[in-house]
Amino acid sequence: MMEPMRKFLLLSWMLAGLLVSDGAWAESAKVKFEWTEAKAPVRGVALLIHGLNLKPSKMDQLGHVLASSGVEVLRVELSGHRAGRAIEEFVQVDASKWVDEATEAYRLCEARAERHRVPLHFVGFSLGGLLGQELLARQRDFSRMVLFAPAIEVRAMVHLVRPLFLLGRDFILKSRNNPDYTANRGTPMAGYRALFDLIEDVSDHAFKRANIPTLVIIDPEDEVVSLSGLQQIKESRALTNWRFFPVSNARSTLPGKQHHLVIDEIAVGSEEWARITQAVLQHLSEVKP
Repeated sequence: MMEPMRKFLLLSWMLAGLLVSDGAWAESAKVKFEWTEAKAPVRGVALLIHGLNLKPSKMDQLGHVLASSGVEVLRVELSGHRAGRAIEEFVQVDASKWVDEATEAYRLCEARAERHRVPLHFVGFSLGGLLGQELLARQRDFSRMVLFAPAIEVRAMVHLVRPLFLLGRDFILKSRNNPDYTANRGTPMAGYRALFDLIEDVSDHAFKRANIPTLVIIDPEDEVVSLSGLQQIKESRALTNWRFFPVSNARSTLPGKQHHLVIDEIAVGSEEWARITQAVLQHLSEVKP
């Protein structure tokens, strides 16, 4: 009896922290953005969205890789993840708020892509990848997508968090993840409820607009996202343009490392990060058939 409980608590602590520059800041009443301008002739624009309770700045290494190749990047800070006011916002979030924020960011990217006459791409980690699918379902268009461990199909044990909803939306599940990566000391039930609502909504739309060139980067041992579940979605929804890119963090030097966290060099190790970034840049540079 105790071993399943220990596993549940460990997974809950991990999920609380993971379902985790150059340029100028732009802030509205809804959302905060940061542009990273391309350090080469602009050949694309990318919308970049972080994971649940992840520090948005932890996506910056990836953003700089994209910018150095000529892709301008708009990195979003979703409500609940902004320095100085994260927790008070986090306990008030819901799925529609995050969708509205992602949509506002999309419009900025769309305008810049049109101005430069270049493709508009999407890059997201975990919750971010889920929001990318939600944008597609809402008639937003991307040329290509890169999804890092997208939380569109989570493992069964993740759903064991649901009974804690009875404790209220402001009940916080403490994180035991590396504090350098977490935006808050934990994740409130409001954040988890929003996550599950988004998963259900994306599933209800049946991925009808999702068959665009998509690179899915995931560790097969991911504790949060189910690789087999994602593969089943690919087959059942005929997502013929999706391609999986398995990775490993075996050489990571990050203390307390988790397989779900695959977004920067320290999380996966230098050799694996070089392999990941090469795959991402190649994917975004390919010409559509």
